[in-house]
Amino acid sequence: MGNEVAILDRRSSSRDEPQKKSRILLDRSAFTTVARFKKLQNALTAAVPSIAAVFVTPRLLDETLKLWLGNQRSVEAREHLEFILRIGNPRWFDEPVEIAKLELCAHSLPDKYYFLSPAGQRKWERKIRGVIAGGTARPEVMERVIVGVQKEKERATKLREIGVRIRDEVSQQFKAASPGKKLSDVDASVAWESVLQGQLDRFGKGLIIQKHIYQAGRKSVALKRWADERERCPYFTRWAKGLLYLQFYAARYPNLKIDEHGQADIEHLIYLEHADILVSEEITFLRQAFLDLYDQRGKWYWTLDELEQWASASSAQQEQMLNA
Repeated sequence: MGNEVAILDRRSSSRDEPQKKSRILLDRSAFTTVARFKKLQNALTAAVPSIAAVFVTPRLLDETLKLWLGNQRSVEAREHLEFILRIGNPRWFDEPVEIAKLELCAHSLPDKYYFLSPAGQRKWERKIRGVIAGGTARPEVMERVIVGVQKEKERATKLREIGVRIRDEVSQQFKAASPGKKLSDVDASVAWESVLQGQLDRFGKGLIIQKHIYQAGRKSVALKRWADERERCPYFTRWAKGLLYLQFYAARYPNLKIDEHGQADIEHLIYLEHADILVSEEITFLRQAFLDLYDQRGKWYWTLDELEQWASASSAQQEQMLNA
């Protein structure tokens, strides 16, 4: 890593046969200026529904609602919400913790619980359309935004507070596993693999217990499934790896400022488990985390320019971009 943050190749290096429709996630950074939003609109209007499907995440909706609340009910935020509802896939992703609980405890097939229930989604869509239509929101929407803002502040404060401890813990654990070596002196990919192999089991179990990521009374079921049937828990596994990576990143680069939005960024990468492309203009932590967490997995991290190029290309050129 280090200089690797400037790597231009933002996809993993292998890919199975391309799907007829590429599944796309949107980072909020793709909306943050008028020029970016216009470029995003043009590219996705050309690509959806013929060659792409855009999957809506709770994080994208919450960040856009937060903009609406914090900017005098801005017309800009309402336009963004309207576009998200229009361009989005018919099913919206559920919250990561809810997906993880079902993965760890439920008996149904995994694809049954990635998304909000149809009734739950319709409920939230009606409320969001109220924001779009009248610039006002029902109490539930306001509460969701306000609580979300407060949680984000608390999360950022906590992350700053534990940053030094995290760095020390991960560094000491690495030294114990690799005597005579410093985490910052070892190739980044080698160092991350060492931390992953040595810490993921313990970290995942601790996450299940500390964060109560299990259905009521089923803690032992969740822990057993995590230990014995990890392939049934791809979202939780990706979440655990992502949060562990956040700690690793802080330890590997002690001179860098801890990213206050790191946990939110990790959520985007969790949802890539069920998607192909993340569109983002973020060039620091999120991009580097993508490179390290999805290496060799056939996923893409595209800028708006790359999305626009792909959407306007011929079928042969589009296929080439997805298989290069």
